[in-house]
Amino acid sequence: MTDIAMPERLYRPLMPRAESRNGVVGSFGITDETHGLTPFDIHDHLLRRERPTSREGAESHPFEVAGERFWWVTPVGDERLSEEVALQGHRVVTPHALMRRAVVDALGVLAEAPWAFAMVRTYITSFAQVELVRPEAGQRPVTSCSLPDIPLCVFFSRSALRHVPPLSVSTHDSVHLLAENLYHEAVHQYVNHQIITDAVLLDSYDSRTSPMVDIAWRRKPDGSPQQWQVDRVYHAAMVYGHLTAWRLRALRQVELDEPTRRTVRQAAHDSLAALTDLLGALQRHIDVFSTTGALRVGELIGAAQIFNEALAITLHAEDRSGPDAAPGRPVESGAGHGR
Repeated sequence: MTDIAMPERLYRPLMPRAESRNGVVGSFGITDETHGLTPFDIHDHLLRRERPTSREGAESHPFEVAGERFWWVTPVGDERLSEEVALQGHRVVTPHALMRRAVVDALGVLAEAPWAFAMVRTYITSFAQVELVRPEAGQRPVTSCSLPDIPLCVFFSRSALRHVPPLSVSTHDSVHLLAENLYHEAVHQYVNHQIITDAVLLDSYDSRTSPMVDIAWRRKPDGSPQQWQVDRVYHAAMVYGHLTAWRLRALRQVELDEPTRRTVRQAAHDSLAALTDLLGALQRHIDVFSTTGALRVGELIGAAQIFNEALAITLHAEDRSGPDAAPGRPVESGAGHGR
């Protein structure tokens, strides 16, 4: 099923609210020109440090894709950068040429979907690759993550070439899957920015005392469902809402190799029920959102329901096309989305 596009107007709710990357940076109180280490300057500002120190163990290297400038963040000298990032069990590393090429190509894939690239170019300036400090049997690195206290920077491992949420893993590296993970993290950055600057939650809301929501597709070691706070549910619903549109576009319009197509289709199958559950939880707990936040939730529900229904129809048509189109069994991805 190719070349079946959704009307462009349906993608408008998926566009970023900030007009530019500089506008996002300025909203954090940073007035200097945006550069590759700006995320760490914001980090220091959020921690109320008298002078920027977190950038001392890092350097940045610019590159351009589709007329937009981005930066690599790499460590310098000792482990100061990894200690500042504090991603448990991981360290920041210098990406090799093939990984750099993959990210450039993934951004090129995103640029083919203007609404998705707008989110990425607005909420991401910098990319940092991570790996496990002590790889052990059965242990997997984080796929990709965004840290609320280091805005505009995406941290990812090589797993981002194969893993997509909630539970799907490809047998082959895929630039398209990497593109989805970068888009995924841009949406997380977007939601972080909303929560910090737009007061979408009531002033009285505290994640430590938040109502808890059962998450059926995320299980504890004892088999019981994980429980998430409402702000985390909002994050996940926003991400899955955007990914539903991304995956619908991929299955309808994009030529994918078969391993990538199977992985996207499996992830799409798994996310249909997940998104429905998340949206239902937001409706049940709408009382913790401000008036602005309630409007954002309503916009999300309206857009997500349209894309979810279109995706369900697309998947049904693909599954009926033959036994080879049926999705395979997913494997836990180990994806992470924040501290």
